[in-house]
Amino acid sequence: MRFTLGGREHDSPLKNCGVDEYYVFGRDISAGEVKNLAGVPSQSEDWLDWWLALKHDGWKTAQAELRKLREARTAVTNEVLEIMVMQELPMARPAFVRLRGDHRQKGEPVQPDVPQQILPWPEGAPRNRLGFGQWLVSPHHPLVARVAVNRLWQMFFGRGLVGTPEDFGTRGELPSHPELLDWLACDFRDHGWDVKRLCRMIALSGTFGQNAMPEDPTQLTADPANKWLARGPVVRLAGEELRDQALAASGLFADKVGGPSVYPYLPLGIYRDSGLQQNYVESQGEGLYRRSLYTFWRRTLAPPNLAAFDAPTREVCVVRREKTSTPVQALVLLNDPQYVEAQRVLAARVLKEAGEDDAAACAAAFRLLLGRLPTGQEQAVLQRLLNGHSDHYRAHEDEARALFQNGHHVADEHLEPARVAAMAMVVRTLMSHVEAVNR
Repeated sequence: MRFTLGGREHDSPLKNCGVDEYYVFGRDISAGEVKNLAGVPSQSEDWLDWWLALKHDGWKTAQAELRKLREARTAVTNEVLEIMVMQELPMARPAFVRLRGDHRQKGEPVQPDVPQQILPWPEGAPRNRLGFGQWLVSPHHPLVARVAVNRLWQMFFGRGLVGTPEDFGTRGELPSHPELLDWLACDFRDHGWDVKRLCRMIALSGTFGQNAMPEDPTQLTADPANKWLARGPVVRLAGEELRDQALAASGLFADKVGGPSVYPYLPLGIYRDSGLQQNYVESQGEGLYRRSLYTFWRRTLAPPNLAAFDAPTREVCVVRREKTSTPVQALVLLNDPQYVEAQRVLAARVLKEAGEDDAAACAAAFRLLLGRLPTGQEQAVLQRLLNGHSDHYRAHEDEARALFQNGHHVADEHLEPARVAAMAMVVRTLMSHVEAVNR
């Protein structure tokens, strides 16, 4: 244990002097003891605290009980989640235009206002955050509903009706379907800004349900970004969606809602090697399998298995993530502990459900990850893949058992290790399939 001498913010520093010696005590010392150490004569009343702390049994018992009560009160207080709130000042602070060239010089006073070219301030609305909120959701506001609808559309189709969701101004793109954007914005506003309703309507629309491969191949070259919505979208899943999909398919997914952040698997020493003077303590139990929304995230350092799939840092707001395709992404799906654990658990799940029927197990894994049943040709490929890996792992059972060391989930002892390992390789192949990585 290291002992450190420190100071507090408002302490008076020691100037032009040094510390000759110091003492460390395991308890509070009384006034009489302090005077003795300083060589100052003490009085009898200075020793009352010493007598109570060391000689009076009733006092010592009461102090122990008080300590327990304080610890219990602290534990209850620490469990209460604190939420920051804001409150308007009774009198708003005056604000002034600062004169150019000398920011200390105050110009004319100003009041809170909004761009008049967009929409004037609502009549009778207070000049504070409440009034600003009323201005934003006003039925006459031309932007808020359209921006919100455009971002939700982008989630489904990979591209918004306005291709520059971060810029609806003069430098942004014009909408590809302005009438559709207007109608969706009005419908969204008129139905109470119901996000779930809007998402359901988009997901069940004929536009979203189109085949991603057009009947006319020339469409792929004429409109590669699918700007004109002539075919169904092909969107690479985000890192959070890929991780949640793997956990859900395997049955590991913990669907608990709310609560503090969790700490799933991370490479050893990543915080130390990145220069962050922080310790990362891995979660236990369901904390490893919570939705990616709850993953602990440093502002300047995204979790590596999410950063590989273009998750940005949180230093600035990003409206549109870049979509890349790199070898690192394939390595994450093949080797990341979270995915390897999900693969072997999913393999055990389908084998247990299918019994001795390997074809049924392959079809079940295919359906869970790709959302459809395999064709005859795909089923034959899966069967050959399973047979080949089964022969290998039966000859190298130590490799099969080594696979079970990935992750904390306990392997099912009733299943043959070689068979589970072979099916895990089939699941690994399916998890990297283009239909599993894209939607």
